Amino acid sequence: MENRNKSLEKLIGYNIKRLRLARGWKQKDLASQYALLSGRSCNEKYISLIETGRRWLGKASFYRFATIFNVDIYELILPRAYDDKFINFDQIHAIMQSELGEKLLQAIDIFLNYRYIGPELWQKLEVLISALHNHVIEAQQIEHKI
Repeated sequence: MENRNKSLEKLIGYNIKRLRLARGWKQKDLASQYALLSGRSCNEKYISLIETGRRWLGKASFYRFATIFNVDIYELILPRAYDDKFINFDQIHAIMQSELGEKLLQAIDIFLNYRYIGPELWQKLEVLISALHNHVIEAQQIEHKI
């Protein structure tokens, strides 16, 4: 069995907790929102396991949380600008505003289809993000020269 990528799980959990706290919700409130949207029961323990990175979200659950918080999915899977232990969110935002945003969403969707991903796969996503970012910067520089 492949190793689960703990940093990815922790990052998603961190973002869910950050978004929950920004809304002033308790875990119980988020569990109620999730249960309402999914039609299944949900409790604070489930939310706690997700927020601490001890529970992997399935693809459907991942999209439900994005819906609950009314955010783009990349905001759940990628870090904020001030959080330098993960990928730079400013880079991601620039990409998402470009025509390459769709390609990044497709890459994220592929990752969400796999419960277990190795560190080498996560590194490839980081390489893809860096390459897309460089492409966006180059395109912006060319635009300003014209």
